[in-house]
Amino acid sequence: MKKQTGENGLNGTIPDEFGWLSSIRWIDFSNNPSLEGSIPTTIGLLTNLENYTITNSSFDGTLPREIGNATALVEIHANSNRKYPDLFVFVCS
Repeated sequence: MKKQTGENGLNGTIPDEFGWLSSIRWIDFSNNPSLEGSIPTTIGLLTNLENYTITNSSFDGTLPREIGNATALVEIHANSNRKYPDLFVFVCS
């Protein structure tokens, strides 16, 4: 399943319930400058997630450690977040 929400004028925050979409493989929240807040820890429940894109939005905070549970994850694109453009640093081990 692919969830294309880029450039859709979304606003607010990502609800915790988003983590219940267990079969989702690709998420694009890019280019939604009114989408803000932190990334919910339930992202770790998305074990089939391969690509996660949140560029050019207004997210803050850090990527939650639980994202490491998304074992199929290959790509994260988190640059150019308007509020904290350089805050997203992710270390894989």
